[in-house]
Amino acid sequence: MAPQAPSLRICPLEAQGIMADIRGSGLGIVPAHSCSEATLVVSLALELLSLCVYDAEVVLVPMDENFWQLLFTLNPSPAIIAVRPPEGGSSGKVPRDSGWPEQRLSDGEIDESIRKGENLGLRPGESGIAVLDVERDSTVFQRDQFPETLVVNSGGGGFHVYLDLAVVEGELGRELRAIRRPEQRVELFGRTGFVVIPPSRSDKGQYSVHQEGGLLKDATLIRHILAVLGEASPGVFEALGRIRGATEGTRH
Repeated sequence: MAPQAPSLRICPLEAQGIMADIRGSGLGIVPAHSCSEATLVVSLALELLSLCVYDAEVVLVPMDENFWQLLFTLNPSPAIIAVRPPEGGSSGKVPRDSGWPEQRLSDGEIDESIRKGENLGLRPGESGIAVLDVERDSTVFQRDQFPETLVVNSGGGGFHVYLDLAVVEGELGRELRAIRRPEQRVELFGRTGFVVIPPSRSDKGQYSVHQEGGLLKDATLIRHILAVLGEASPGVFEALGRIRGATEGTRH
């Protein structure tokens, strides 16, 4: 009785080279799931990978390729950390390693984490990014009010908005670490903390791209965000001062 063909888990970041080998071998490619799930099953000879002669099933681990293309466009070397998957009571939002505040996974380590089924996180400040984290039950922001900006659906039904850290800090007038407004169900992450990113999954749901785009750089919209969070920028106070002075100057 022939042994059962094994399964190999392959990260999509490796897939391009592997697909080239498969195409060169003349073997067919057979879809197993819908392309929207970014999952393919490829039938090939393990001899191709110098392992053995039996056919095998190679599974490409689902990955939100749009997110990664967008992220690497924003920063070619983002600070990515490993996060525990939602198993054994974990929420799927707990860093795997105690040294995560200084962690920056290499491309190979990212591949390995995905193959293991681990989640991934981004340290935004170290990547030149600020992230507005809006919970599902928050009413102060809407996910469609940020045009041409990268917006990610979070696992719990909320969303993350990706902002340009330099513009945020310029409007804030100081270094952004983190602004937490639990009463508004909103947080703004900068140089501390991390956010979970696609293709991760929490105990409540999947992270995915809601809207493709770049970093939010619109100073007017960023000032609005800061004002809603009770962090009016120095520019706002300067403008108020000019208005007050002009008003006082016209009094009779």
